[in-house]
Amino acid sequence: PHSVHLLELHYCRSSSCWGTRVCFKDIFDHFNTNHTLVWHQIDGESNKWTDHPSFDPNNILKGCHWYSGKMTSTNGDVFALFARASRVHPHKKVLYVWMLFFGSTEEARNYSCRISVKNNFGNEFNYSGPVHTLEKTERVIVNSGFLLSIRLDAAKKLVNKRNNLKIMVTIQ
Repeated sequence: PHSVHLLELHYCRSSSCWGTRVCFKDIFDHFNTNHTLVWHQIDGESNKWTDHPSFDPNNILKGCHWYSGKMTSTNGDVFALFARASRVHPHKKVLYVWMLFFGSTEEARNYSCRISVKNNFGNEFNYSGPVHTLEKTERVIVNSGFLLSIRLDAAKKLVNKRNNLKIMVTIQ
């Protein structure tokens, strides 16, 4: 059981629900009901997952964001991968990727993650560090610097022929 306050309201991170606030106790029902196309269980090894999200350069340039399906750890805790493309300067666009833990900040301190984006030619970008929680806004997470940050020009070179990224995640 999570020690996060069950009635605490959090913003849904999906663009289709922009501004919607959901009680923590209802967050999984919300995702299971409203985000069925993306909120599915991603199976993997023991605390290791690989996701292949679509990376459409036309949408990325508009500043879109996406999230993975549900990743459940060996002890039953739930995580999801989130990403945001942002224009940080008129000539600099960046892809930010971070791991979100569906629990309290105190519980999140027990975890760290490794996020790796790699293409078939061996080019790889990595992040190792803390996971984030629903208690933090996207802006706070991005401003913290504790996430994977890849310039969009480089990220475009990491996609396969079907415009998918290969993202590998490990929770420790």
